[in-house]
Amino acid sequence: MPNIPLGYLTDRLTEIPREKTVVLHCREGWRSSIATSLLRSQGLTNVVNLKGGIRAWINEGNAVEGA
Repeated sequence: MPNIPLGYLTDRLTEIPREKTVVLHCREGWRSSIATSLLRSQGLTNVVNLKGGIRAWINEGNAVEGA
């Protein structure tokens, strides 16, 4: 699944898979929390926010694969 910037989410809803859980993330978790709320308001129930963002994920020692 491609990364979709917050400002384009409503235009690209069809690209978000509905058959598996989708984890939304940003650097610190603020934009992704907004995105999670927005997608839920559009009827998606399979979305979760990565609390604290990718920065917290890395600080906790978790691996990240980058492009």
